[in-house]
Amino acid sequence: AGVFPGADQGIPILLNRNFPEYRIEGGLYSLVQGKAWSRVSIPGVPDGTPVTAMAVTERQLWVATFGAGLACYDLSARKWAVFNEGSGLPMNHILSLYHDEDRLWIGFGDFQRGGIGWVNLENSNIFVLPSERRKMFDRIGAPAGSVTAIARCGADLYVAEYLVGLKVFDPTAKNPDFDFVSDYPKPPATHMQDRRDRISALSVWNNRIWVGFY
Repeated sequence: AGVFPGADQGIPILLNRNFPEYRIEGGLYSLVQGKAWSRVSIPGVPDGTPVTAMAVTERQLWVATFGAGLACYDLSARKWAVFNEGSGLPMNHILSLYHDEDRLWIGFGDFQRGGIGWVNLENSNIFVLPSERRKMFDRIGAPAGSVTAIARCGADLYVAEYLVGLKVFDPTAKNPDFDFVSDYPKPPATHMQDRRDRISALSVWNNRIWVGFY
């Protein structure tokens, strides 16, 4: 069995385990049985490109990068495919992924601009909310900035937008309208005063949305 870690500025030294103490550059690596590191080269993605998120479906391993787009490894054919601006992505900077039934949600962003899209896992077609709709929906909270985390709870899809906060919409609608979660209380103004809109992770458990800040 192997573990696939992604790295942006290197993998930190792992303490209190019998793993080798390595510091390695950004990219995709495999850790086999906790003993041996191996670089995984993705055709079309320069070695050392930061890996920001990964998701595994029944047939594919998806790897998001900051600067080289989205890579997909077909687990049966054992082949890579890369999606980038040249093949239809709005930008090559991706910050988050979320697997939801027949869709893989993509959070784009370079911390100045961004948006949200998804991959149809049946045919690998990629759909992106057009920039015109993003501008139109921005008035009611559509993600127009960098999307740092995505998670689904019940019928709602929660989206974290950098320096804005948490947003939610119905992903089953044919033309989903975005609604800003304005009635959700912000975290208490303690030591997080300047970080309450900096969400780095979302997860769902026990009918709750768990939110990680940085």
